[in-house]
Amino acid sequence: MTFFLGTNTPNGFHSFYDQLIDVESANIVYILKGGPGCGKSTLLRAVADVIGEHSHTQYTACGSDPQSLDAVCFPQYRAAIVDGTTPHVIEPTAPYVIERYINLGEVYDAAALMPYRDQIVELIAKCKDYNQSAVRALRAADSLEDEIFTTVASVELVEKALKRARGIVSRELGRTRGLNGKVTRRFLSAFTADGVVTQWDTVRELCDRVYEIDDSYGLSTFVLNHIYFAAVQAGHELIACYNPMDPERLAHILLPALRLGFITSTPLHRYDGEPDRRVRLDACVPQEERRLQRGRLRFLQKTRDALIAQVTEAHGEVKAHHDALEAMYNPYVDFDLVRRYAERISQEILAFNT
Repeated sequence: MTFFLGTNTPNGFHSFYDQLIDVESANIVYILKGGPGCGKSTLLRAVADVIGEHSHTQYTACGSDPQSLDAVCFPQYRAAIVDGTTPHVIEPTAPYVIERYINLGEVYDAAALMPYRDQIVELIAKCKDYNQSAVRALRAADSLEDEIFTTVASVELVEKALKRARGIVSRELGRTRGLNGKVTRRFLSAFTADGVVTQWDTVRELCDRVYEIDDSYGLSTFVLNHIYFAAVQAGHELIACYNPMDPERLAHILLPALRLGFITSTPLHRYDGEPDRRVRLDACVPQEERRLQRGRLRFLQKTRDALIAQVTEAHGEVKAHHDALEAMYNPYVDFDLVRRYAERISQEILAFNT
């Protein structure tokens, strides 16, 4: 099961890393500190391979490079390991009682790296510049998303969407009981060097039944908000997945105990599976209105898509420069020491089940 806990948004990097694990009930949380190429992802995968033979593993993919890991969590052992470096800096709440630092800075041969100082500083600066370019393009794309919504929005349209939501709640959740369900916040999608990546396999792993909410105009927010509050008041545990274009806005809701999911399928991230039910919110917009606004909507959508392509390109540049950084550091990293860290952490986590 893989989610994102952070991604670039129009307002910069947005983090849900405080949602990785319930710290108050955790046995142990390891916070990795270290620079590029020091083996953080290698350590995470090595420990996950060992613990995964005994327990379910929750993976957190890197928000800019989904092939890389930023955290792993082992619910059975109430343990987690997280990359606590920029941009998702993690600080302990109860140092060495719950959280422990792992200083991977020790694996570098600092003296051997010094001749590359200027090149390293330059590459780091380029990563920062391209990352800022991505955020600027996202900000512009977000303004166009707002324009797309306001072009078709009306009180009647929102009421149509809410009518669909009320029908879904009545059919799937029944009456509310005034209880407080447990909510975990995640991103299912992120803007990455590979484009907009959505972890649809996670939906299939957690949900036997899926409602696909087909939405080109931003109406799904109203449907999901209604479902969210009904699920919470009915006492359900839910995973609320937010929109990376606006991390205050819901994009998907997963109810693992019910094996039920409500996912938004948009032109930016189409659901790649076969849903049990499809809610066609686009059909709520009157055909005459769509015909009258067709030219404007096409222009807005094409311009938005071009900006998202710029975001992908900028993230690609960030990855390329970060890969160059790692290639510069890697020859001067003691990976045997990284593996010894992984072995020690694995044994410490496994000990919590004895």
